[in-house]
Amino acid sequence: MTRRVVIALTLIASLALGLTADAAARRLHPQPRIHKASKRKHRGPVVKSVSPLTANVGEKLTITGKRLKSGKRKPRIFFLRSGGGVTSAKADYATKKRIVVTIPDSVTPLLRSLATRTRFQLRVLAGRFGKVTKTSKSPLIGAASTDSGGDGGGGSGTPPDGDCDGDGIKNSVDTDDDNDLIPDTTEINVTHTDPCSADTDGDGISDGYEWQSALDMNNTTDVHSPTAPLPYPGKRPWPNPLDPSDANIDHDGDGLTMADEYQLFKFYGGNTLPLNYSDGLQASRNVAAPADPTLLYMDMNGDGVLSDDERDADGDKLGNWDEKYGRMTQNWWDAVYSGDHGNPKETRYPNDFPGTSMTDPDTDGDHIADGADDQDHDGLSNSFEISRPPFWSWTYVSTGPVNPHDGVLDAGQQATVDAYNTTATYPVVAPNPWARVQPYNPCKPVWSKTCHLHWNIGYYGDTEDWAGPDPSLYNAPPDAPWLYAGEV
Repeated sequence: MTRRVVIALTLIASLALGLTADAAARRLHPQPRIHKASKRKHRGPVVKSVSPLTANVGEKLTITGKRLKSGKRKPRIFFLRSGGGVTSAKADYATKKRIVVTIPDSVTPLLRSLATRTRFQLRVLAGRFGKVTKTSKSPLIGAASTDSGGDGGGGSGTPPDGDCDGDGIKNSVDTDDDNDLIPDTTEINVTHTDPCSADTDGDGISDGYEWQSALDMNNTTDVHSPTAPLPYPGKRPWPNPLDPSDANIDHDGDGLTMADEYQLFKFYGGNTLPLNYSDGLQASRNVAAPADPTLLYMDMNGDGVLSDDERDADGDKLGNWDEKYGRMTQNWWDAVYSGDHGNPKETRYPNDFPGTSMTDPDTDGDHIADGADDQDHDGLSNSFEISRPPFWSWTYVSTGPVNPHDGVLDAGQQATVDAYNTTATYPVVAPNPWARVQPYNPCKPVWSKTCHLHWNIGYYGDTEDWAGPDPSLYNAPPDAPWLYAGEV
């Protein structure tokens, strides 16, 4: 019995010593923590598209994506054949978002047959390797003499016997395969655009239009010297046929975006050079302001020349900018007469009348040109109501219904107008019931047959004199508000 107790105590003591030693060992040699493996974000080049997806050795591929270039070195593109076989080539041209590469001759030995095309997956090396392209983004490549065949895919490349622009002239003899106004040799060597695609960056603007606008824009001559454009700024063109995000920029500052001016070029330019509307020139053509005094509103700055925004592409007697953004839009009147820009508050008429188009001379199809038409149906044409005459805020006439305005000048106003009239071609006459024109308000300048008879209580401001006078009290309106000569 005693012996068993001694043995038991000895075992307990040994166990205690072992546990103590183990704890000490853990303190002296702590166990490493095990972390879950974290996925590293892929920071190499990413390919989003490859075009064309059917091409031949010696032709060019365009690769778009992100991080396609790292530093000054050109990226290298690897051509991987399924089942084995790889070759590579340096890019002809590269930005972070776009690569142009010529399919190298070294691809030919890897072709499974010279009679059909073989699919090659691509991998870009730009500082780091990118991922191999999916089959749907991997081109079918044939020998330099391959005309057809393959196992699917799309695109046409620039095969010599093809016809990129469908004009009936084979690429081998056509100097502008895609009919974008840039010679093929220029696209390959200067602009680095796709000679078989008229819009390489896919922004809706043709390569040739952006190329020519960039040439027009690249003018560094003295402000007093004639325009003398420099050569094409190929490193960083502006506008840029390789930038899909620049369509809605107004590069030349004339108030029209590149997309606007390209639309005018497409409708009225005949796809010819020089551009009738360039986004690199505020005045693409030398157009004199009209001599007709009823059209004075077209020359907004009064310099005697119509810039691209002032010109009238569709011939309806309304300027391009006015129809797209200016005085032939309700929003322009709302902004100018909001009460926040030095002009009195003029509440928008409750009805939303349709606007006009700068590319359609008869927007509503009633066989009346937009300038002669009448958006608010008040009996006065759009060209009559597009612009208010000098000193209109002094000379206009209103009946209120509160704070009516008689248009009679006080002594100080009369002295100012008299001084103006000494040199004015068209003297100001006061009062002028036709002065407060507005093409989207049938209650101005006079109370017309379509001015509302009932309006919501509180719709107009408590002090706003929004109602024009009865037109039957006056003679027939003048040809233009600034031509009013008084009641005679």
